[in-house]
Amino acid sequence: MHAPMDHKAIAGAFRAGDSRRFSIDLKKNRDSIISSATAAAAAGFPAFGPVDKAVVKGRTCFSIPDYNQNLILRIVAKFIAQRFRVEMKNRDRTVKGVIEALSDATPLYILRRDISSFYETLPLDRIYKRLTHDVFIPTIVRQHLNCFFDTFCPDPKIGLPRGICISPVLAELAMEDFDKAVRRLPGVYKYFRYSDDILIFSFEPTASIELRLPTLLPSGMAFNPAKSTQLSLACDKKSHEQIVSIEYLGYSYRTSNLCGGKEPRRVTVGISDRKIGKLKTKIFCCFKQFQKDADFPLLYDRLRFLSGNYIVYRHGVGAVKSSKFVKSGIHYNYKLCGMYARGEIKPHPGNDLKSLDGFYQSLIRPGVALSAHLNPVQRQQLKALSFFKGFELKLMTRFHANQVTEIKRAWRNV
Repeated sequence: MHAPMDHKAIAGAFRAGDSRRFSIDLKKNRDSIISSATAAAAAGFPAFGPVDKAVVKGRTCFSIPDYNQNLILRIVAKFIAQRFRVEMKNRDRTVKGVIEALSDATPLYILRRDISSFYETLPLDRIYKRLTHDVFIPTIVRQHLNCFFDTFCPDPKIGLPRGICISPVLAELAMEDFDKAVRRLPGVYKYFRYSDDILIFSFEPTASIELRLPTLLPSGMAFNPAKSTQLSLACDKKSHEQIVSIEYLGYSYRTSNLCGGKEPRRVTVGISDRKIGKLKTKIFCCFKQFQKDADFPLLYDRLRFLSGNYIVYRHGVGAVKSSKFVKSGIHYNYKLCGMYARGEIKPHPGNDLKSLDGFYQSLIRPGVALSAHLNPVQRQQLKALSFFKGFELKLMTRFHANQVTEIKRAWRNV
């Protein structure tokens, strides 16, 4: 492991979008930015800040405007993840695991739980001591870790700041013992946790697991009773067969509750009702904003954005050789939708998206108040947009980063 705050580490912490976000020019001023960050890392500072706060979806999120401090925290987060072998969760990999578990034709019992105020209630005293006493953590990393904890987690050391890049790594480290304890529970077949969202598959009825789970949670944390689900896939009589469903990580999963068959269960994966509901709300917000500003080009861009797909650059900038990116949008956010049977995947029939199209089309019909300002030509332009087609045909749209910021403004906090 190379020196944690050297030239290479600083350059490796650059992210696409940093130039716009922090009002800098990474391509033109690359060397001076690296020198500045290296000097700041070596000199240290009494606290991270200034710190900006914003309420997003009812939660307080934090950000640090200073670019040097962000680079330092990214390097510390990466070092901690490598040193303690923290495996960050991958949504696609998790969803594939859920589909595989549901396909198993053996009797299964499923338990879903959600941890209330996950980041805000995480007890950190144990990992704080572990991190600050680890002899293999370089002094410079330890200094910045202490600065982070002093800034955001003063005594009692409870809760991590949402929005700060190191928080997810520390959260996974803090939940390590809980994850191990759940996997050791009698009957547990598969266990998935993505941040605060937990899904457990058991070979036995889950009553005993339900009793044990709250006792395994770190002190001060609790489950949200409104987001608790139990499901049985242990029906042994064809006459009692039912199609049951569960939602997890933005997808809905439908399968038979019959067990004991020679073939794997058929699993139909679609977009969850909750996500479809959010999309409807965003569509509604687009038209509400159009009522205020009568800006049709922006309305059109917003609806193309929601119903299409686009590229998001994750790593690398013009000054960095690598330029990795991911595709996002209505297809790529839900690319695992489909019908899974006998090791084959059939295309997603898209009933959820066709229903969403029906909702959308109802808003642009003549006589609807939300779209009253549309002229016939504009109405026809909007009518051509389709969420189902955007998904099925993987339709791509191109937007500048500044456009995306303006587009999303219509449904901020949704």
